[in-house]
Amino acid sequence: MQAFKSFVEKRKSLLIRVAALVLPVIMLVMLAPTVFAQTTYVITDGDQVKVYTTYATNPAAVLDQAGVELGEEDTYTTQPGDGVSEITVQRGQLITINNCGVIIQVTSYGETLEALLNRLGISAQGDYVVSQPLQTMTYDGMEVTVDCIVNTEQTYTVDIPYETVYCDDPTLPEGQKEVVVAGVVGQMQKTASVEYVNAEQTKHAVLKETVLKQPVNEIVKV
Repeated sequence: MQAFKSFVEKRKSLLIRVAALVLPVIMLVMLAPTVFAQTTYVITDGDQVKVYTTYATNPAAVLDQAGVELGEEDTYTTQPGDGVSEITVQRGQLITINNCGVIIQVTSYGETLEALLNRLGISAQGDYVVSQPLQTMTYDGMEVTVDCIVNTEQTYTVDIPYETVYCDDPTLPEGQKEVVVAGVVGQMQKTASVEYVNAEQTKHAVLKETVLKQPVNEIVKV
C-alpha cells in the first residue's frame, strides 16, 4: 500500500513537470500569429510603387529587404496602418544657386522654388530677379540664378577738353612754337540712368547734359 502511494506521488509530480514544460510551448504557438505577424508595406519611391510583406518592423530594414537603396541625402517618412503601412522615400535633390554672384549648393526634397528660397532666407522680391518661375518644383541638378538689380540716376561732372589751334608765324625760327593763348578745360554736368547687376554696372544711359564752363582753345604760333 505504501509503495502504491509513493508511485502515485511520483506520477503526479512527473505530470506537473510535464505540464510546466508543455504549457509555455502551447501559449507560444497560440501567440505566434500575433507576435510574429507579417506587415505589408506600400513603398513609394518617386514614380515607383512597390508592395512588400515582411516580419520586419524597422522601416530602414524593410527598405533594405525590399531592395530600395538610400543615398546619403535621402530620407523617408512612414504612415502606420492596420496591417498595411506606407513608406515614402524622399530623394535628396542637389540644387545649385547663384545668389548675387555667390554660388551655393543645397539639398531639397521636393518643394517650390519660392519655398526653397524662403527657407534659405534668399530674397526674391523687389530688386531681385530669379532665373526661373517661383512656382517651379525643384528637381535634382536644378540651377537657379538670383540677380540683384539696382537702377538709379546719377549726376556727375566731366571735363570738356580744349582744342589746340596752330597758326603760322613766318617770323618764328623753324621748329619753334609759341603759346599765344593758354587752353582752359571746360566742365559739363551729366545726369545718367545707371543699372547695376550684382554690384557690377551693366547699363549707362545719359539723360541730360549741362555745360557749366566752356573750354578755351589753346592758340599756338608755329
